[in-house]
Amino acid sequence: MSNSGGLHDEELKLVAEEHKKSQPLYWLFKWKYKHQSWLNSDAPVFLDFGDDYLYWIRKREQVSKPLIYVQVIKKKDFLAKYTA
Repeated sequence: MSNSGGLHDEELKLVAEEHKKSQPLYWLFKWKYKHQSWLNSDAPVFLDFGDDYLYWIRKREQVSKPLIYVQVIKKKDFLAKYTA
């Protein structure tokens, strides 16, 4: 793939063709900076890997640099708290 980023790149043409054939619910893309996006989000970020738990990405400010950690939450507890 050339670095020009234009719509004439062969790889982009292939992606566009596949997109036209795909179901409207799912599209493939490459998310270059997902980790920075998660860490800079103003909203809580939960990851769901399909098991019985949610993984909450947490950030606590400290003097030198933020502490990044994951808090594990039972999915059923989360749903009980936030659904009617």
